Amino acid sequence: MKQNTKMRIVIAVFVFIFGFASIGVSIILLPLFILSGLLILPATSGYVSQTLKMSSEVKIALCVILFLSGFIGMAVLSEKQTNTSTQSTEQRIEEKKEKPKEEDENEEGITIIAESLTVSYEENEVAADKIYKGKVFGVNGFVESIGKDIFDEPYLIIKGHDHVYNVQCYFKSESGLEALYKGQKIEIYGRCDGKTLLNVIMKDCSITRN
Repeated sequence: MKQNTKMRIVIAVFVFIFGFASIGVSIILLPLFILSGLLILPATSGYVSQTLKMSSEVKIALCVILFLSGFIGMAVLSEKQTNTSTQSTEQRIEEKKEKPKEEDENEEGITIIAESLTVSYEENEVAADKIYKGKVFGVNGFVESIGKDIFDEPYLIIKGHDHVYNVQCYFKSESGLEALYKGQKIEIYGRCDGKTLLNVIMKDCSITRN
């Protein structure tokens, strides 16, 4: 008897955890899991039986129906959210394919805002590579830092859409970099080399405007 009670408590806790997890999908699913858990929990299950004069068979059936309804609801709503997110990402990528044509052009060619570039790579690196990798274009934004890598190659980092994702621009020489400072508005021109762990990489860069 005690073992059966412990098992019911464990199952009820599992159902409650499922219920709180469902909040991330939709809060309307939470009551289904809570009610299902209360029907399993020994203390509340006995109260329901006495109050509603509900047989064990009916309680089990209702508990299963509530849990399955919540579980199926989670699956369906999660899939809808995933599809919506995917469509939104694809739409943004399509917009970015057209956006460079609408950006201001300097004497070198197309100029892209650094934040737009990092957003593209964060959302879908494969799609962003098809659009940008190997292409030569300008990038404008604000200087985040200036330094050298382990191979003594000079670079500057242009701030992306947050403090993690940035555009790292490599230069063949240090000429012009010594006069730059953090927070300065800048525009560079170079070849996109894709993305490393976090930063979008631009190679063979030159400063076109500061």
